Amino acid sequence: VGKISNFNAIDFSISPNPVRDELLIKVGFNQPYKIDLVNSLGQVVLKKSMSHNQEIINVSELPDGIYSIILKTSNDILMQKFIKTSD
Repeated sequence: VGKISNFNAIDFSISPNPVRDELLIKVGFNQPYKIDLVNSLGQVVLKKSMSHNQEIINVSELPDGIYSIILKTSNDILMQKFIKTSD
């Protein structure tokens, strides 16, 4: 079972934060991973499998609010929060 970690920007970063349209995800490893976007109610609003160390996710259709992005590898679970805004 993996452990939940809040990794620093070298291992897992998201930008911009707050975000309006596109969220850039950068990871410091080269292995497949999955992400879940979770809203403030704990509902998973997006699931995606990825394999590159840099990916862009379109969040323009999400309602404004605070979200968690949970990244799952074969060994770890990483988490960061971001703010979605339309301003």
